[in-house]
Amino acid sequence: MKLRYLELFLGLSDNKSFTEASEKLGVSQPYLSSKIRLLESELGTKLINRKHTSNSLTPSGEIVKRRTENIINEINLALEEINDLVQLNNLSALAIGTNILDAPMRLSVILSNFQKRYPTVKLSFDYYSNIDQAIQNGVIDIAIGLSFKKHSEDILVTPLVTEEYSLFVNKSHPLAAYTVVRPEMIFHYPMVKYAPQFCERKLLDRWESSITKEQKELSTWDFSAIYLMLTLIDSSSTENEALAILPFSIKEFTEEFKNIEVLEIENAPCREVVLLTAQKNKDSECYAYLIKKFELIF
Repeated sequence: MKLRYLELFLGLSDNKSFTEASEKLGVSQPYLSSKIRLLESELGTKLINRKHTSNSLTPSGEIVKRRTENIINEINLALEEINDLVQLNNLSALAIGTNILDAPMRLSVILSNFQKRYPTVKLSFDYYSNIDQAIQNGVIDIAIGLSFKKHSEDILVTPLVTEEYSLFVNKSHPLAAYTVVRPEMIFHYPMVKYAPQFCERKLLDRWESSITKEQKELSTWDFSAIYLMLTLIDSSSTENEALAILPFSIKEFTEEFKNIEVLEIENAPCREVVLLTAQKNKDSECYAYLIKKFELIF
């Protein structure tokens, strides 16, 4: 059964005669009549009550009309979705990677709005210890984080922020009385740290080793989520004088934590967060939408 026959049948069902229908459909009356008969033959039932003055649908014809309208509607919806994919430069999926733990906190609303705007695009977001390698090998399309290599021309590098790390302490902590803290003052207290597998933990460990010549046996809590790190600092007391070294911009996420102070560290370590984008996707509408949003997260 051809879709064209069903379309002709719908056109005929909306008009009173074969002559009127053929004129509106842009076909000859004999052509229209022959295709309707072929459709009736395939279905094994009469669809049209043919009269000299006007035509009417048989009960079978009413059923076929209703079902055909649904079929045509579904096909039109499918064509719209296909057209959306074409407009999106054939991107049906986008993979985003990061190696900084605050990225999910900054991107959650953007990614949620993206899914509403482009529901047909499959979106993935994950942590990669080496975002440079991941984007260079085509594993991800967009990367946000710390980059440690020079990229070829097919990867665009956009600086987002250069910032110092700060000291996050409870207001009851002995160091909370200071505005600026010297590095050697920090490591006499228990530390709340990024888990060892994370990129920023390695960066901070290198900085710490350049400050502390002797390793002290102090308690360390390793975390895979910044929110949990802040929660522990917020609830720490004189018996639990934990502190954390985190990027200064994390301060914007501490509003709900009423007991946290953020202190400047003298000669603090820095991080340079960049946006890496694959140029092969630059003409995609949905890709351009994300890039524009990501450029404003700091």
